[in-house]
Amino acid sequence: MNIYEPHFIMFYNGKEEMPERMTYKLSDLYMNKSENPDLELIVKVYNINRGMNTDLMKSCKKLEEYSLFVAKVREYANSMPMYKAIPKAIDYCIEHDILRDFLIKERKTIIMYSLFEYDQAEHMKDIAEVSRLEGIKEGLNTGHDNGVKDTTELFSWLKANGRASDVLIAIDDSDFLSQLFAEYEAWKKDNAQ
Repeated sequence: MNIYEPHFIMFYNGKEEMPERMTYKLSDLYMNKSENPDLELIVKVYNINRGMNTDLMKSCKKLEEYSLFVAKVREYANSMPMYKAIPKAIDYCIEHDILRDFLIKERKTIIMYSLFEYDQAEHMKDIAEVSRLEGIKEGLNTGHDNGVKDTTELFSWLKANGRASDVLIAIDDSDFLSQLFAEYEAWKKDNAQ
């Protein structure tokens, strides 16, 4: 039995800057890579953002029109919310005969899908930011609690060693307080058994 040779192609239209063409190899991700891996997958990536791969775009009108549509959505999204930018870009493209038939037929689906994808991405960013802020708050609380505990232990140690007056000096002198902490930590290390 014979089969056609497969080719794997990916079109890139993300916002990150990328060259016109790239090649990804599955084996580049292998942890223990051999010289000739038993399995290899090569994916050719073509950047289809506006102004990229002009020969490819000229040879495939629909791909070029899709690129123009995405560029128009991004242009409008710079000055208005996405829920307004997408319909406006659709109207512009229909008016200028860019994916006209497809956009007329699939308008509602495109708007719903695009807004869902956009909202999901924004939602995930919001969740990440909330998690980051909660982590900072928790870290500050833990640091505060540990600082209070450590300071209490230091002051108790000073008092037990007849050095209560050092506490009064440390209140107004952070360098002296740091010196006392270093001395206390050294004492704890020397007396740990």
